[in-house]
Amino acid sequence: MSDDLIKESIDFLRQHQPKNDIYAVSLSMGKDSIVVKHLCEVANIPHKSFFISTRSDPPEVLQFAIKYYPDTKWYYPKVSMLEAIKYYGPPTRDNPWCHKILKDNLRESITTIPYIHRLSGLRADESEARAKSNRIHLNKYPIITYKPIFYWPEETIWQYIKEYKLKIPILYHWGFRHFMCMICPDMFGEEKEIVTNRIRSMKYWPKYWSAFEHVVRKSFSNDDLFDEYWKNYLNNFRKPVTQSCIIK
Repeated sequence: MSDDLIKESIDFLRQHQPKNDIYAVSLSMGKDSIVVKHLCEVANIPHKSFFISTRSDPPEVLQFAIKYYPDTKWYYPKVSMLEAIKYYGPPTRDNPWCHKILKDNLRESITTIPYIHRLSGLRADESEARAKSNRIHLNKYPIITYKPIFYWPEETIWQYIKEYKLKIPILYHWGFRHFMCMICPDMFGEEKEIVTNRIRSMKYWPKYWSAFEHVVRKSFSNDDLFDEYWKNYLNNFRKPVTQSCIIK
């Protein structure tokens, strides 16, 4: 584990610590934000934490939040995904409206979530777009987002979790690398990892998939039309999967 990275992150937190306010950790219950909150604790940096529930979160994540982070403030969208489908249609990878409606609108609202100085677990090595983003981001609301573990590679995250014996949601042990809703547009497509995540999701949350399918089916006049749409929808309107993915 890199002590230099830990020291740099703590120095970053102390350097930008608000003078007349305190940080608020945007706690997704994922490994990165859990590490950020723990850094605040070991460095004795005053902070709050908040959690945005999409109302489609895996129940295991919600149970984890209640058990291990009882003081965290929860926020919810006005509608659930199943309700919003009536207005926007099923979300797709090309049109992931659910990200904005269920989460981003809340996150970007200073009225709804009244925290100006927010800490994020976003890291540069997660994607090229994130690597190009600023470590401190000021938007128009004005919400300031700080990224204390921006330079941490994933390996260091896992080493830190092991070193400090931090609790993480069981979804990681089930094979999920990233947290999503029980159904997410990122699960639609024919790529092997995407299909694996979709099958894994169907395995653990079949009742939610059944409810989701029922809502989508109501838009079709007959089952044949729906069946053809559903097959193509799951594959992101590309050719059907030719290789099965087996969850052991």
